[in-house]
Amino acid sequence: MYSLGGYHRMMADEVRMRVYVDALRAAVRPGSVVLDIGTGTGVFALLACRLGARRVFAVEPSQAAIAVARDMAAANGVSDRIEFITGMSTDVTLPEKADVVIAYLHGVLPLFRQLIPSVIDARNRLLAPGGVIMPGRDLLQVAVVTEPETVHGDFARQLQDEFDLSFDTAERYARNTWWKTYLDEQQLLVTPHCWTVLDYATVDGPDVSGEAEWTVDRPGVAHGIAVWFDGEPREGHRFSNAPGQPRTIHGQGYFPLERPVRLDPGDQVTVSLAARLVREEYVWVWSTVVREAADPARVKARFRQSTFLGTVFVGGAIDAVRDAHIPTLNEDGAVERTLLDLMDGTRNLEQLAAELRARFPDRFRSTREARRLVDEASMRFTQQPDEHGP
Repeated sequence: MYSLGGYHRMMADEVRMRVYVDALRAAVRPGSVVLDIGTGTGVFALLACRLGARRVFAVEPSQAAIAVARDMAAANGVSDRIEFITGMSTDVTLPEKADVVIAYLHGVLPLFRQLIPSVIDARNRLLAPGGVIMPGRDLLQVAVVTEPETVHGDFARQLQDEFDLSFDTAERYARNTWWKTYLDEQQLLVTPHCWTVLDYATVDGPDVSGEAEWTVDRPGVAHGIAVWFDGEPREGHRFSNAPGQPRTIHGQGYFPLERPVRLDPGDQVTVSLAARLVREEYVWVWSTVVREAADPARVKARFRQSTFLGTVFVGGAIDAVRDAHIPTLNEDGAVERTLLDLMDGTRNLEQLAAELRARFPDRFRSTREARRLVDEASMRFTQQPDEHGP
């Protein structure tokens, strides 16, 4: 769910909005039925009406955003054609199927919360035969990048030296998180690689993994991995968040390395990226291997990082660790204990998910839902195969 300010900033993003307006113009026909998932303050719903839509279903979980959208619809004289629905599209049943589904639910990256599950559900239940889904495709790009020295923490190092401080604990957490940034094209140390393509007409699950490999052409110091996307709301309509392109609200995702690595021409860099949806948020894992140009058998650097390792568990758990507390498992604990008992080396991930759903049918609506928890446990508690060797 975005804030009202966030919706306003998205509407003000000329690069993104211009492409989407053109794509809507090509998709919406007089008499069309349109479903706008995550309508926010209703901008796309209003545009659909102006383009001739007969009926628009505007779905949004934020009551505040819906209130603003209703006022905007009234002010523009289209209240009779827009039906506002407060909630999640996956819980909605429509009286008629939509000719056009708009589901612009991106964060910095398209792998954001319930975007893909919402698109899959809408495609299967709510889209009319031959209908159009927007966005159509997102092409996720990845590159190894260097940071300006001003970003890399010179002042923090000065504080450590001046006051004899250690920031190592905080640094470990920071190195296992990622954040939004804006990079210049000069900061790319390699040619961008298309990590994966999200085709919303065919995507069948929210989890994505892939690998990119480069042979370094020019020297530099690698500080992290940048990920961005080239968006295609509809074929022939495209915008990019790449470094060097006009800025959009999205920017790029920056995944730091555990430590800076000097790259020399001929060095080989391999980056493996995985994003798995766990409940409402994605868990990211990024693994990096750098091999020396002179002898590829020699590894210059090897890192395995994850946003799970950057998570700090606090809050209500404080009382639960006092000496007098007698702990008993809640349902989450019972599920995880059962899963760990099942992970005895005799079952693969699909079999584990099926068994977990069979034992907790009220908890998991499908094997796919159980699989998300299985994948998370597999990343946390099992030995990971080393795909690249020593």
